[in-house]
Amino acid sequence: MSECGTTSAYRRGCRCDECRKANAEAQRKYQRSYKASHGGWYTKRYKRRAERIPCDSGCGAMVLASRGGACRACHSAKRTYGNKRHYLAQVKLDKAARGTSSRFVWTQGPCRWCGTSFMARGSRPAQYCSDSCSRKAKAVARRGREFSATGTYTWSEVMRLFLAFDRCCAYCEQPVIGQPDPDHVVPLSRRGANSITNILPSCRACNSDKRDLLLAEWNADRARRGKPPVRTSWSFNDPRFRHLTSMVPVAA
Repeated sequence: MSECGTTSAYRRGCRCDECRKANAEAQRKYQRSYKASHGGWYTKRYKRRAERIPCDSGCGAMVLASRGGACRACHSAKRTYGNKRHYLAQVKLDKAARGTSSRFVWTQGPCRWCGTSFMARGSRPAQYCSDSCSRKAKAVARRGREFSATGTYTWSEVMRLFLAFDRCCAYCEQPVIGQPDPDHVVPLSRRGANSITNILPSCRACNSDKRDLLLAEWNADRARRGKPPVRTSWSFNDPRFRHLTSMVPVAA
């Protein structure tokens, strides 16, 4: 007889120590017999949920059977269009527009920021080779919008200018170790453009020392501080400066 007064091995629902131990042992025996009879812990139902089947709409995507046979894109379209007939008609139109049964498209070409050739796959055509290039390009465009400046530039254009200057600063004409700083000849705060027509490659020291000054003001400020002058006027006959606008002083 157990502590609870029953003569059986255990009583279901009883919380005494002897009944709890007997109940746990019976549960372990059941689990062992279940595993032996089914060949694993997953029944056919769980195996069915883990299977991948084609999307019901025929878009070609493979989805889990537990999701009801519709991929995420088709499911959202179905919720948007509501009626199944309209939903299937929209899926056919999307397939005809894409020209393929896959909802992914391949993009191959140069990056819009660094100019590197890349290949990517996604739901829409890619413009940048990486998230880093995308963030840098958006930061340049955002900085131009903050000052209401027109245009934009890419890093590939800056590097082409940098190589044309033999990897030297355009102001102090000293070699630059590493990558250059794109300097706005006419600062954005002084209504300068944000395009490549207002950009020169510079070293970090010249870019920091110039601040938001114009070229004439910068040389006067350096003379006041007793620093040597830098090159602030060029000729359009020099091919390295032909991209600059007429707002930049040039020599005759």
